[in-house]
Amino acid sequence: MENPQHELIQSNYGLPFKSFTFRGIDSDKKIPLHWHNHIELLFCLEGSLSVVVSGQTFLLHENDMILINTNTIHASFSPTVNHVLCIQFPLEWLCTQIGQGYGQKWLIKLNSSNEITGYDQPLIDKLLKITAVTERQNHNVMEKLELHGQIFLLLKMLMSYTIPVTKNTTEDPAFLFGTEMVSYINAHFQNKLSLQDISRHFGYSSEYCSRNFKKVLGINFKELLTSTRLNYAYDKIINSNDNLEEIALAAGFNTYRNMYNSFVKSYHTAPSQLREKKKFE
Repeated sequence: MENPQHELIQSNYGLPFKSFTFRGIDSDKKIPLHWHNHIELLFCLEGSLSVVVSGQTFLLHENDMILINTNTIHASFSPTVNHVLCIQFPLEWLCTQIGQGYGQKWLIKLNSSNEITGYDQPLIDKLLKITAVTERQNHNVMEKLELHGQIFLLLKMLMSYTIPVTKNTTEDPAFLFGTEMVSYINAHFQNKLSLQDISRHFGYSSEYCSRNFKKVLGINFKELLTSTRLNYAYDKIINSNDNLEEIALAAGFNTYRNMYNSFVKSYHTAPSQLREKKKFE
């Protein structure tokens, strides 16, 4: 895994969703495999972006978009210099807006890179408007309301891309395996956890789990567990004043040195250096 060399423009503004843009300054830099309980929409404004979703790779070009449903393992890298809009909808908030059926009765299927989604100029125009509001330097009350309003209109448009969750989907062995593994690791990564533990919990053999992790999720058990712990540690390092050794133990690492080595390998910087850098941003 490599540290994403991107210029991030965060856009929280006290709103219940995240909207930000990033520019891939250096090509071939990756945002490593990860997941979260947000629904994420990526819209390529310039250049190209390669997105890996559940082991499949999709190449976005200018005006292409892809929506990644909740708890889906994904990654991205920039094959060229690019400019990308990212919108993340927290699952709990989204369900209060569009109903509790998401993920159980229906999903959103939006991917213009492989012709699943046809050319949709109104949707492109909406995303360009959201980009313009997101990248403004000063956000007063009126602009926050405008961004909020544009996001609600976007949600209305996204509802036309819903598909039913069928029995075949929910009973597909790969779907069930991936959902089980991601959910269990997300809930237990702070504890001591082994492939044998998770295999025993679900009644699978260790060989079955090992074989299907890479096949279904595109990543092995150890990589997924380490990535999950690093994501937790990264958030704590930049958003809390907790001691770094305490963060390492809370994230599930045996020692700070274990976290340090994994952190430097993934992000090419030490935890203390990252914290210091974020103080001045």
